[in-house]
Amino acid sequence: YHRFGVLFFMILLTYWEKLKKMWKEILLIAVFLLPQIVIFGQTGIKERYILPSAIGFCVMYVTDVQYAGMQAASFSGGDFMGIAGTKWKRNDAGEVILDKNGMPTYDKTLVAVGNRESSFTGGLNNTLTWKNFTFNMLWEFRVGGDVVNGTQYAMDNSGVSQFSADVRNRSLTVTGVNANGDPVTNTWEADKTYTFNGVQMSGYNIIKDYYQNYYSKESANYITDVNSLRLRSVSLSYEFPKTWLSKIGFVKRASVSVAATNLLLITNYDGDPEVAAAGAGVGGSSSVGFDYCGVPATSTMSFGLNLTF
Repeated sequence: YHRFGVLFFMILLTYWEKLKKMWKEILLIAVFLLPQIVIFGQTGIKERYILPSAIGFCVMYVTDVQYAGMQAASFSGGDFMGIAGTKWKRNDAGEVILDKNGMPTYDKTLVAVGNRESSFTGGLNNTLTWKNFTFNMLWEFRVGGDVVNGTQYAMDNSGVSQFSADVRNRSLTVTGVNANGDPVTNTWEADKTYTFNGVQMSGYNIIKDYYQNYYSKESANYITDVNSLRLRSVSLSYEFPKTWLSKIGFVKRASVSVAATNLLLITNYDGDPEVAAAGAGVGGSSSVGFDYCGVPATSTMSFGLNLTF
């Protein structure tokens, strides 16, 4: 950064007289750039806030990452690594407001629905030695931080997940209130026919329509607040005694080792929470916390022989 500082100082000295005459233009540019200013707190990203401005910027989409109807976003005065999504409309009592067909209503405007930053992360690295043996293992843990399960969404929407198999022939009950605030409860059976939106429709198609077009509008259905414990690596090595090597003569030092990575993961997430969707187009980059048909961390094992002549 010091190179940019020197360059800026040189430009300032060179064009100082012209800049003094353009103070109004510079002030105007500064006002429009104000929403981009980020204050870096002393406690990490969670304490960073984008300054609100008079021109009404409340959310900044730093990438084009979007899956399951959700996007990576930074909120003014809120979470820097936020998630923008939709919610079902609810009354003051928290009851879902239903439409005339008994389906949940939702607001199309994206709002803050999650925070991808974990509360804290850490690790424990242990190295034990006994005679010529050395054993090492590294544990990593994570507490908190939301992950969007785009993989589950894609499989549910295509009807190929276990969840979709479980619910497609099961009765669906939706409870809430109508526009007047009156309690409403509707139940649809897959093998029956109902009048839905003015036409005859099978219960099977009503249930299918609910899970494809309404269920995902409550973004929380595809967000998991993740906790995890991972055995990142483990290794065991043995160094041959010098008395053995002295008989060979030309080998000064020798050791053998075996190592493995990603052997164990304990988590409440249905998948690998470290997977991040990335790529061009809709997926975009900087998609930490968005899991979309990703491949989990690969378990590996290696063997080694180290010789010093």
